Amino acid sequence: MAATGVEVAPRGDTPGSIFPDITTIGYSEIVTTTEVGNFSSYGPRGDTWEECIYWFKTMPGSFFQLGNLFLLMMFMAGGTSVTCAVFTHFLGILSFTSFILWAYIDACSLDIMCWSGVIILVNLIQLIITCRRSRRIQNIMGKDGMGHLHSIRFSPFGVPPRLFVELVTCKGCEITHMEAGQNYATENKTPIDKISLLLNGRMKVLCNGKFLHYITQDTFIDSPEWTVAEPDSTRSFKVTITSDAACTYISWKRKGLIALLSKHKSLKKIMYAMIAKDVTAKFYDLNDRCITERGFRYDIRLPCVMSLPEDVEKRNKAFVASHSAPGTPGLDSEDHQSTTQQAA
Repeated sequence: MAATGVEVAPRGDTPGSIFPDITTIGYSEIVTTTEVGNFSSYGPRGDTWEECIYWFKTMPGSFFQLGNLFLLMMFMAGGTSVTCAVFTHFLGILSFTSFILWAYIDACSLDIMCWSGVIILVNLIQLIITCRRSRRIQNIMGKDGMGHLHSIRFSPFGVPPRLFVELVTCKGCEITHMEAGQNYATENKTPIDKISLLLNGRMKVLCNGKFLHYITQDTFIDSPEWTVAEPDSTRSFKVTITSDAACTYISWKRKGLIALLSKHKSLKKIMYAMIAKDVTAKFYDLNDRCITERGFRYDIRLPCVMSLPEDVEKRNKAFVASHSAPGTPGLDSEDHQSTTQQAA
């Protein structure tokens, strides 16, 4: 309900406001103060509360303008890096500190001071958390070549340092140092329950005592075994992997890595793509060491096109012999010719 009167209450009950009364501004008509329950409206809104009957040209107090300027600068800060986060929270603290000063000196509003204090506290906590997280990331990046590994293998795929640190510190992840001559895996003995990436050094792979290939820096050690082994399988290595020099590698247990990748789908795609590429590289490296009796390397991409004429003739004879069973009529010349063409 509305109570009429010539004199208008100030914009705040206590303490008094710096804003002048409506009667000093030059209004000739009677201005009313609307009461809702025990609370009075802070401003001349008239009888209906539908519109303001007077607009202030500017909000008094330079701290109010300064606070909004800091807010503008804060929202202009884009990006997801740690520097942008620190810049945003710091400007938020400055902005609402200005609002507290404005509320105390000019507006004399306790609620503005309280809410600004709460927002300052939240920004301060976030600023401390961000700085501590940044320091932790820097410490981990500086250990055991983690920064080099991120820049070489993960940064080209757009993996941020925060996610990379979560990957190398997940449950079941550990960094191991090996001296020359130590075995990473023993043939038919070591179970396949992890995947490792060589940080530095070199390893060699043996099968039945015969050398297969080397494992160099920044490549996976056991990517083929990881690919063929099922999560709950009890398979063991079919090769022996030995350090050819002092080595350092990082390894992930299967359960811990799968649990982490299930939460980060993009990282899962990147890891599986890297593992598949490493398997392909090892396969081609091993294929380059396979030489025919005539001194030629096998071409796994185009085996039929790159075959020698003698090899084609040999396959043709084997195909004809397999289709000529005892007790059945032999192939005539036309059938033999078509069969030879089909075999070729």
